[in-house]
Amino acid sequence: MSSQREVFPFIVGCGRSGTTLLTVMLSSHPELSIPGETGGFILRFLEHFSEYGNDMASVETLQLPTVETMIEQLSESHRFSAWDLDRSALISRICESGARSAEDVIRSCFAQYAYQQGKKRFGDKTPNHVLCINELARAFPESVFIHLIRDGRDVSLAILEASWGPENIVEAATYWRHRVEAGSHSGKELGAERYLEVRYEDLIADPESILRQASNFIGIDYDPAMLSYSEAVSRQLEMSPVPVEDKSLLLPPTAGLRDWRTQMPPEDVQLFELEAGSLLAQLGYPVSEDQRSA
Repeated sequence: MSSQREVFPFIVGCGRSGTTLLTVMLSSHPELSIPGETGGFILRFLEHFSEYGNDMASVETLQLPTVETMIEQLSESHRFSAWDLDRSALISRICESGARSAEDVIRSCFAQYAYQQGKKRFGDKTPNHVLCINELARAFPESVFIHLIRDGRDVSLAILEASWGPENIVEAATYWRHRVEAGSHSGKELGAERYLEVRYEDLIADPESILRQASNFIGIDYDPAMLSYSEAVSRQLEMSPVPVEDKSLLLPPTAGLRDWRTQMPPEDVQLFELEAGSLLAQLGYPVSEDQRSA
């Protein structure tokens, strides 16, 4: 495959931080398409087929039986099946592209999804990839990462109403802190050319400015279509494992849907700040004086 690849953007962040909103906005660009979350199947797939690494000189191109086996493996994931790819077209794309590795197969899967949406560029949105930025960065040298960060107290309000994840405020604070710290640490190692932090609050307050910044980062021209994203929302809801949890996408960008100041009990605010207040302060979010000086 050509060594000159388009930038492969990954949108990451703690769950319920607004990654889905940013995704449907970016997916509304006429050139860019982002499928449903992978649920982690990318790295599982790469590990399973690690014998087809990029440095294996004896593998010139993957042959049809191997490609079919790889697609069978991917199809075991319901997240991959939800992409509803034309299997025959996908296999042809992989074989005709000169794919040499499992990484090339993944690229072809994303490219096929984009093609079926009438798009040229593709990206990924899987929030938990915030924990494995380094692995993805090594596997895909053309990758870049947009890390969406939101006030962890608002994130916790959403998480504790979700059908998955932490069950109390302390667990939610730990969950948020771990993911934000992991993403920021990995991002600093990658540097500004491959890592961009975006605040959810800024996206809500001034979506055009943030979308212009994100577009420039991933190498596409800003297009106002990204502010009219209803079609992308419909596709997202079709692929979402829990559509009801994404129902707020039907609204325009709205501040205050979650507001810890009015919706979180004071004792929960205190517990959250005891666990993650120092990170809140580091990020510039308001915290009590004792936590700011901690």
